[in-house]
Amino acid sequence: MFSHYPLGLRKAQPRLDYANVMRSAVEIGPSWIRDHGYFCKQMVNVNMFLAQFGFCCVYFVFMADNLKQALAPLAGVANVVYLIAVCIVLQHLLQFDNTTTSLPAVGNWSTLPLFFGTVMFAFEGVAVVLPIESQMDEPLHFITNNGVLNTSCLLVLIVYMTVGFFGYLRFGNDVKDTLTLNLPQTNFYQTIKLMFVACILVSYPLQFYVPMERIEKWIKRKVTSSLWIINEERNINR
Repeated sequence: MFSHYPLGLRKAQPRLDYANVMRSAVEIGPSWIRDHGYFCKQMVNVNMFLAQFGFCCVYFVFMADNLKQALAPLAGVANVVYLIAVCIVLQHLLQFDNTTTSLPAVGNWSTLPLFFGTVMFAFEGVAVVLPIESQMDEPLHFITNNGVLNTSCLLVLIVYMTVGFFGYLRFGNDVKDTLTLNLPQTNFYQTIKLMFVACILVSYPLQFYVPMERIEKWIKRKVTSSLWIINEERNINR
């Protein structure tokens, strides 16, 4: 995040995306790797595309698991709906019967890779950091001590730690992959599930912005080159 500013100044490009940050870093790096800048750029594009596409697939699974139990109209503003739903879920989680001494402090070591995957998914928005920053009127406010990046990451961390901690106390080892599936099968909590689904539907296009941007650039480049070839063929025929 911080290295793209000096790299942009050296390359006379004030705003770089992740792929071009990698390319610039490689091209000014050791001599043995400077010729591989384009390859490293494409590797970053592929990895970001696959990562964001995987996150979007998880969102589809989340919506399918919850919508198959109850279908109802989805409406509301995502942030307000999400805040209300989280508060209601926390109220349910605080009604736990288990004590901290009856639960293992550490899980099975074989599930440790799954934990790291969950942590990465929790911060899946990292791929849209630079695209959002490049669209801001005052991008320097994005990385200050109390800027958008640090504040949002801190809030996400607090929410995940709170829900994870009390969710484990409430359900123990019976907790499911998606915490909402542990909620009671009542009309009230079915509505809460639909509120979460509404938030996912609203935020889904933002998560798909990165792979869609890569696809759009690739399509434009291919279409432009194809149109150029067609025009040249027409000129030759004339």
